[in-house]
Amino acid sequence: MPLSSASCPAFVVPNADGAGYYRFSLDADGWRGLMANFGRLNEKEALAAADSLAPIVVQQLADAGGSPQQGDDTQGSPPSTNCPSAIP
Repeated sequence: MPLSSASCPAFVVPNADGAGYYRFSLDADGWRGLMANFGRLNEKEALAAADSLAPIVVQQLADAGGSPQQGDDTQGSPPSTNCPSAIP
């Protein structure tokens, strides 16, 4: 997508206005930029960002040998990401 600015934006919102029903992923700098500006997102964008980030966090916990605490709820995620016993 062409940008009219001469420099890169501070952050991008891949699911603008939370209009799409999909998850997205960003590289580390992309997530840092988005999270640093989280307060600027509208409610739908914040929910879409959280829904996209939750499975990444769960996977990193699993990779590190941890698991979500009992009762954690990553609303909108498939049940397998909410159940520690289902994490490979």
